[in-house]
Amino acid sequence: MSKFGIALLGLFQNEQVKELLLTLGMHDEFTLYAAVAIQNGMEDSNQVLFELAKHVHGWGKIHLVERLEPTTKEIKDWLLRQGCQNSVMNEYLACICARNGGLREALSANSVDSALFNGATDIMEALLNGGPAEDIDDYEYAPQVVSDYVRLAREMGSSAKHLSVLWSIRDFLAQDEKNWSRRMSEGWSEQVRTDIRNACESIISNARWVSIITHAVSAGNSSERYYGTACADKLGVDI
Repeated sequence: MSKFGIALLGLFQNEQVKELLLTLGMHDEFTLYAAVAIQNGMEDSNQVLFELAKHVHGWGKIHLVERLEPTTKEIKDWLLRQGCQNSVMNEYLACICARNGGLREALSANSVDSALFNGATDIMEALLNGGPAEDIDDYEYAPQVVSDYVRLAREMGSSAKHLSVLWSIRDFLAQDEKNWSRRMSEGWSEQVRTDIRNACESIISNARWVSIITHAVSAGNSSERYYGTACADKLGVDI
C-alpha cells in the first residue's frame, strides 16, 4: 500500500512533498517508486533525483543513476567519482557512469585529481570484471580510456587496488586472439594493444609495489588486505 501511495504522488505536481519523497526514497524498498513520483511530478526532477542518489546504495542507487541525466558538471563529476561505488555489484553502473560522466574526456587530461583517478579505478575494475551489465567490450571508448588510465597510473598508482586493476588490464590484453579479432573491428588496433600491455608491464615491475602490498596486508582495512593479498600472490611476494 505504501508503494501504491508513493506511485500515486507521481500523478500530481508534488514539490510540496519533496522532503517526504526524499525521506521515503532513502529506504531501498521505496527508492524506485519515489524516483518515478519525482520524475513525473516535479519540474526540477533531475536535480532532486541527484540529491537522492547521493544518499542511497543498493538497487535504489542503480535505479536512480539509470534515470539521472548528466545535465551539469556537478552531476558528471559525481558520476565519475562516486556514482559507480555501490553495495550491489559496481558492474551494474560502471558503463553508465563512464558514458554519462564523460570518462573519456576526463582522463584525456595531462593530470587529474586523486578522487577522479580512484573513481576511474572503480569503473575500470567493474568494466573489466564483466557480468550482468555492459562491460569493457560494450564501452565504445575503451581503447582510449584504458590507455589514458595506464598513462596516469604510472605517476598516480599508489595502492594495491590500483595495482590489481593494472593486472586486470594486462590480463584483458593477453586474452586469446579469438576475442581480439572481434575487438580489432571495434576501435582497437594491435599497436594500441601492444603499447598498453608494455606500459602495464613496466609499471607492474616497479619495485615500489612490494612495500605498498606489504603495508596493505599488515596495516590496511579489509578491502586493502584483499587487494594486497591478491597482488602479493601474483607478484610472488611472501606475506
